[in-house]
Amino acid sequence: MKAFLKVSVAVSGLLTATTAYAQDVPATTTATDSATNTDDVGLGAIVVTAQKRAENLQDVPIAVIAETGEQLVNIGVTNTMQLNTLAPGLNIRSTVGAFQPYIRGIGTSSSIVENPVALYVDGVYYPQQREGLVEFNDVDQISILKGPQGTLFGRNATAGVIQINTKGPRFDFGGSANVSYANYDTLHEDAFVTGPISDKVAFSLAGSNTNQGRGWGKNGLGQDTNKLDHQWSVRAKLLIEPTSTSSILFSADYMSRFAHSFSYQPFPGTEFFYTGKVATNGQIITRPPTSNPYDTAAPYDSTMGTKGGGLSMTFTTELPFAKLVSITAYRESKGSYDFDGAGVAPVLQLTIAPDQPSKMISEEIQLLSTSDGPLTWAAGLYYMYYDDAVDGTLRYRLGVPNPAGGFYITPTSNYSVGRQVVNSVAPFAQADFEITPGTTLTLGARYNYETRRFTGSFNPAADFDNPVAGPNIVPQELTAKKPTFRVALNQEISPGVSVYASFNTGFKSGGFNIIAPSGVASAIANNQPTFFQPENLKAYELGFKSELFNHRVRLNAAGFYYDYKNIQVIQLTPAGQIILNGAGARIYGLDADMEASVAEGLRIKAGIALLDAKFTDFPNAPTNLNFSQNNAQLASLAYCNANPAVCNAKGNRLPLSQKISGNLSVDYDTPVSFGDLHFNITANYNGDYFFEPDNKLRQPAYTLLNSSIKWTSSNETYSLQLWGRNLLDKKVVTYTTSQTNYGYTTVSSQAPMTYGVTAGVKF
Repeated sequence: MKAFLKVSVAVSGLLTATTAYAQDVPATTTATDSATNTDDVGLGAIVVTAQKRAENLQDVPIAVIAETGEQLVNIGVTNTMQLNTLAPGLNIRSTVGAFQPYIRGIGTSSSIVENPVALYVDGVYYPQQREGLVEFNDVDQISILKGPQGTLFGRNATAGVIQINTKGPRFDFGGSANVSYANYDTLHEDAFVTGPISDKVAFSLAGSNTNQGRGWGKNGLGQDTNKLDHQWSVRAKLLIEPTSTSSILFSADYMSRFAHSFSYQPFPGTEFFYTGKVATNGQIITRPPTSNPYDTAAPYDSTMGTKGGGLSMTFTTELPFAKLVSITAYRESKGSYDFDGAGVAPVLQLTIAPDQPSKMISEEIQLLSTSDGPLTWAAGLYYMYYDDAVDGTLRYRLGVPNPAGGFYITPTSNYSVGRQVVNSVAPFAQADFEITPGTTLTLGARYNYETRRFTGSFNPAADFDNPVAGPNIVPQELTAKKPTFRVALNQEISPGVSVYASFNTGFKSGGFNIIAPSGVASAIANNQPTFFQPENLKAYELGFKSELFNHRVRLNAAGFYYDYKNIQVIQLTPAGQIILNGAGARIYGLDADMEASVAEGLRIKAGIALLDAKFTDFPNAPTNLNFSQNNAQLASLAYCNANPAVCNAKGNRLPLSQKISGNLSVDYDTPVSFGDLHFNITANYNGDYFFEPDNKLRQPAYTLLNSSIKWTSSNETYSLQLWGRNLLDKKVVTYTTSQTNYGYTTVSSQAPMTYGVTAGVKF
């Protein structure tokens, strides 16, 4: 709290002392950062669609970080897992191939449940987060909206929104191609081409491919692990402009990703509970190697795959009173994984899920005002059908005998099937009214109506070689009806400087644990709720935005306070991953970001996020009773229900919440006799954080350092870039959990130091 107050005072003092301000910059319909003044060292306007309309970022009373695709390459952000380099306050992890972002301490670490950070690509919502774990090749702009965006973006935007806008068709022919080679024998190629078909039709086509020849580590068979075997993607767009006031954009994309991963090791400083015990085949269960955190002792070739894509059509036309936008989308994907969950030799536990299909159909109709009067508005209706399933998960556990009789671990094998179908509809509206010159009031509301239906089966004693489904569980249904609101007041102090205050509510859907349907069956048998509750958030925010010193400095900051209820928290059980509800939390903090054009060719960007996120009550929290090197006795959910005082996480930090994080990026451009040189160095500091509510498993603070040097020919046709990422070679734990019967299984899948060269051509 003291740090929060000190930074608030310092920022307020800078604002008060400044007397030179920038002129207002009119918003355009582009998504790039383009200069709008004649000062060569001034900053250009950044145009975003944070409120569905194209607006200057400085005019939007929301904390937003935005960056172009070209700058992402310069700072070493090449995939969604690296986005925290761009935005302090954003923390990212992945589990079984799913993209799991956290903003301001809010997120859900589940490969099945929708995340409270909503992911949108070209205006289409991606409910299945496996599709979010992608590499960038045709990105035009990425914007990160912090804080609940429930009014305009829906029921699962409690923490914020990540918007990815990709390059589209143009009516002039052009394109680019790049090829990169990096250590670990990694080869990457990407290309983009666009041009006219006629005077009213244009196309674009983008594609990329990555192959990693060597893994970062080895498994117990001596084979490569932590290895991206392949990831390729393609996106095609067709733009039709039948009249001067209407357009139709068709888009199709497909991607395939396959990796050798799940390299489990014991958490640093511990060892697995059954190290040294004798398995049923007489072999000794050995301790995994710890010299390389990317290794595993598991003698099993663990893999993970995702493939799928979608179609969308965006229709836009000008009406006499507004712009009409219709976005129709269909997406389908399939995930698979199989891994050794114990990380010891011989194989002790296997989880095999070869078929995890999902299907989504959505329609969003928007009406956007086009008048220049004091009232601007956006209204619409959103519908989504979402079918998400786990069509068969086999869990097999080998028995470990106890010399005194019986087993340390009892052999089991179970097989589960789960499916959840969602139908969601939501009308929404938001209006900005200029009360007096420079004073704007924003009012917004959304009504969320949703139904969910669960079906599934569970076989507690399946045959490992020939598993069959068990008896069907009684279908379950869940209905949610919830309004969300936004109220904001924006006051322009002088040209280029404004302050705002806002109140927002957020809502994240509840649901069923489809990956662990045995829990649903047990709840039915015991007359208990079969679902986890929706999250609810009330957010208060006070911020300012400014452009200073004749467009040379952009300085924005926001302080916030959250009242957070029914927090969805993951727990790993022998039956699979489940979601519990934590009673409540309070979160407060400060975000600040700055961009400065120091001199011609020299720019500096910096950001800081301060956060205090703690549970106010969580009486049945998953709790690790004994955190010691040789004892893996863990608290089960039943124990916590019987002993709520022991298992209360009150006062503990929320998982993946960082007290402090920040970034600093320096770019320098200089002409030379043979072209132009661009230098970049970017540092990203990540404060420590915990992985579970009991605050025992902790990732220490670390700093990622990236750098690049790029040469571009005088005619801007050819380029050559030398780059390095994670130059300090930090080993970062990306997933860890307390596992009943085993200990603290940990995965370090954040890339080690990588470096390479990229050659490019533009035409």
